[in-house]
Amino acid sequence: MRNSIAILFFILIISCQKEDKTYYEDGTLKTVAEIHDSKFHGSFKAYYENGELEMEGNYENGLMEGVFKYNYPKNNKKFSKSEIFFKSDTAYYRWKYNKSGKLVEEGFAKQNKKAGRWIYYEPMKDSIKEIKEYFHIGDKKHLNQVLEVNPKGDTIGGEYFWLSFKEPLTIKNQLINFHLKELSYLDGSEFYLCIPTNESENFEFDFTNESKVKLDTIRFNLEKDPSPIELNYTTPGEKSFRGFIIEHWESPEPEVTDFDLVTRKIYFDEEIFIEDRSKGKK
Repeated sequence: MRNSIAILFFILIISCQKEDKTYYEDGTLKTVAEIHDSKFHGSFKAYYENGELEMEGNYENGLMEGVFKYNYPKNNKKFSKSEIFFKSDTAYYRWKYNKSGKLVEEGFAKQNKKAGRWIYYEPMKDSIKEIKEYFHIGDKKHLNQVLEVNPKGDTIGGEYFWLSFKEPLTIKNQLINFHLKELSYLDGSEFYLCIPTNESENFEFDFTNESKVKLDTIRFNLEKDPSPIELNYTTPGEKSFRGFIIEHWESPEPEVTDFDLVTRKIYFDEEIFIEDRSKGKK
């Protein structure tokens, strides 16, 4: 009886799993996918019309999971292949390789677009060339910072900023320092930090709701580190601390230029953690 149930269960599983294939109009194989319960589940491969492998990876219950490998067409003069790490159908990280198979760039991705810091390599020297930081503001790609690095990847110059704080941040202690270095384009610039007034009105990851968020605006002094800024999170846990720095410059000779002020934004999106140390205390 037990053997019969086991055999029946095995047959039921097999009946739910199948291999699905699609073809180009000329009959050439286009895709091969494992299907379970009418969803992609298992290996997936896609092919160019000439029969060469275009992409391969794995699905779990209809969602892309893990590393997907892409092979560029042979007429692509810059890249030979790329790899993208997916989690629940969302792309998080990407690697790109040149025609010789050397890694030439890598970085984070959001909605299949460059986002956050990207590392660019000198393949012939096996060293890092530069690091660029990207944000997507609505539909436009925004080059946020360019960092100069030595061959080991240590930051040695360029436009950049960083955060520091005495860990851990807690509900009662949320002092954080913003450090700016070599950000100024023009002499006499003033810098302002703009962050949401409260945690219930945070920026979206692409800042598309920027005009709707109420802001706290804090002026910076670039001659020395600014005084600590106190955040106002009222709940513990992981937070996406988002905002932007504004550089404002007022021309001393407006008649010489076509405008009398210059303003630019430097966006940031940092993950921080707020601890709740009141738990366990009587």
